[in-house]
Amino acid sequence: MTEISLLWPDGQRTKTWRIAEETIRDLELQAIVKALCTDSRFQKAVSDTLFYLCLEEDTIRYRQIVLTDLHQHTALAEKLEELLPLLDELTQFSYRHIGRGSSLQEVVARTRELELLVAVANDLYQAFAAISSPLHSRGLIALQDKITSLVSDRHFQQMVEELPELLDALRNNQSITVGINLDHDLRPNAAVLLSVNQEPFTNSSFLDRLLGKGVKQNRGIAPLHRPPVISTGDGPTAGGIRRD
Repeated sequence: MTEISLLWPDGQRTKTWRIAEETIRDLELQAIVKALCTDSRFQKAVSDTLFYLCLEEDTIRYRQIVLTDLHQHTALAEKLEELLPLLDELTQFSYRHIGRGSSLQEVVARTRELELLVAVANDLYQAFAAISSPLHSRGLIALQDKITSLVSDRHFQQMVEELPELLDALRNNQSITVGINLDHDLRPNAAVLLSVNQEPFTNSSFLDRLLGKGVKQNRGIAPLHRPPVISTGDGPTAGGIRRD
């Protein structure tokens, strides 16, 4: 698959030259990066672009035309900026290793990935559709074609129809049933997920459980974990944060 980049023609990096540290300091480029990018998550990417000067004329012209298009289509530029956090989150899934988590974790992660993909694709499709005059930059035209092809794909449309039901099913779950094996000292040595439930568990007395009461009402014998109690000036607070 050909990578689509708004910085590099055909997604292929060309020759660059890194600005000297003295120049970065003298021009206060670090301050410029922070002014351009208030979200610290993106400052490294902005620095890598700003501190490395492109030496290829074709790449420079490629970027200039992209910037001209974005300047002429401010709504598209604003939409791209608005989607940066979602695009960054979506990119993170590419770096996660499959098979390291449980099957439930895999399902939840993949569902979130699909939710992000649908949201980003639909928003970009609408932003491109609202453009009144044609684009000229190869990068934006390629992105527009890719988004249009994706949104028009029947598999994508089927996913859009089925995803809300899947999300509702996952988000309505409020508890899980876990089976834990213990050694002779009652220390956990193995655990397995037994079920996912739509009702939260509540406490019941040990005697109620021995008498068979509350079993069908999702009631437990006792809490396995409690939030830590932290003392504050106003007294102890469960799960609170110490305040001076």
